[in-house]
Amino acid sequence: MTKLYRAEVIGSMLRPQYLKEARKRWEAKEIGTRAFKQIEDRAVDEMIALQERCGVDVVTDGEMRRTHFIAPLTDVISGVKEIPAFTRVWRKPHEKNEQPEETNIQVQYAVVEKIHRTRSLTNEEFAYARGRAKKPLKVTLPSPLMMTLRWSPEHSRDAYPDPFSLFIDAADIVRQEARELAALGCEYIQLDAPELGMLCDPERRKQDFADRAWIPSGC
Repeated sequence: MTKLYRAEVIGSMLRPQYLKEARKRWEAKEIGTRAFKQIEDRAVDEMIALQERCGVDVVTDGEMRRTHFIAPLTDVISGVKEIPAFTRVWRKPHEKNEQPEETNIQVQYAVVEKIHRTRSLTNEEFAYARGRAKKPLKVTLPSPLMMTLRWSPEHSRDAYPDPFSLFIDAADIVRQEARELAALGCEYIQLDAPELGMLCDPERRKQDFADRAWIPSGC
């Protein structure tokens, strides 16, 4: 009988409280990197085991090693700096002919210089999870367009006058990650690009990125 569906986790799983507390302690230099990585390992082990107990067909590490699902494009690159929080607009999905609901969110980091990858987060994720998972394993990568979350009209223009030039550099990083994952034996890479569906919205397509913030929604 042909299987008509496959059950899998789309992206991240809820991080346990002990992991969130450990990250804060590590960032405050209260515990060393080795101790923190052991706590991350524990969380990954638990997430893989949970998915396998539930009968999920393809498992992930739950993105336990990330601060956010776009971390492979933000946490391990140069050129991003903490800045005074600025406001961006998040437009929620809406039905045709209805006004979208808008929410102001605070962003505390922005690209201020040309970006360069300093290390690979996804290589670490895959190499560790591969030794734990009994089921097929996938790794998720963020879309380069998600770097809109780090492009600021005030702070980023010197490095990237046009945000789409930032996306080009981000695409190079994602491409390099994918090639290295494939070389390690990763056969399933998911690209998280919810903003692509948003481009079908005529109102969203009218927005001028140079003058107004655009945040992809539906993720």
